[in-house]
Amino acid sequence: MKTIVSIFEKKWQVVLLSISIVLFLTISKDLLHSFIEDYNFYLSESLLFGTFWLLHIPFLVWGRNLLKQLNWFTKTLAALAISILHITVFSFLVFFISFLFYNHTFSFIDVFIDTLVDNGLSCLLIYTPFAFIYPKLKSKKLGKLKPLMKIKVDYKNSVQFISIEDILYIKSERPYTAIVTKERSYLHNNTLKDFLKSMPSDKFIQVHKSSIININHIDSYTSRKNGDYDVLMLNGDLLKVSRNFNKNFKKFSRSPG
Repeated sequence: MKTIVSIFEKKWQVVLLSISIVLFLTISKDLLHSFIEDYNFYLSESLLFGTFWLLHIPFLVWGRNLLKQLNWFTKTLAALAISILHITVFSFLVFFISFLFYNHTFSFIDVFIDTLVDNGLSCLLIYTPFAFIYPKLKSKKLGKLKPLMKIKVDYKNSVQFISIEDILYIKSERPYTAIVTKERSYLHNNTLKDFLKSMPSDKFIQVHKSSIININHIDSYTSRKNGDYDVLMLNGDLLKVSRNFNKNFKKFSRSPG
């Protein structure tokens, strides 16, 4: 629990530090500009318009889940759409806050056009690289995850740890997954996708949308001559290799014993 709290606190420290830096730079820029151009500096307006840069934080957090699911062309369009949405939200905030708390209300249209002209390119230069770089960084981080050595399961009134070497196969048993060993089957809350990410890829392969097998526990297999295979496991269970998932299985079947 302490670890979770400390991670949470560190994240908020980074966010608060980022906000402080952005506000400091914005105020400093506006103050310097007012001095050079010889006009009055208003802290409240500087803070208000400084929210444009602060909005990048929530938009980047929201956009990371969206952008990683798209191809390169739709990522480019999405980066453009997020930039326009960012400017629209910012213009509305300036209009709404100035309407409520300022003596002068800033026009939504004027703010939108000015921001689009002055900072539209800045938005694109931030969101477009992020759309392409972040998913790659995320996938590299996932690739560094250490494979599981043992899996904790609940069996009757006890907690047991199963060595992955003892697992014959894992299949979907909605809403759970079943981990099958020579002795028995255990129910688990993880999805097949979760298991596939954490299992050693040289031992466990997906052969069907609902099953993953340990190739070290295959007794024999037979081709159906249509792209499908029947696989007999060491415990006598017969599993089907679907033609949609037979690419990895063919690599195994062609490899020397």
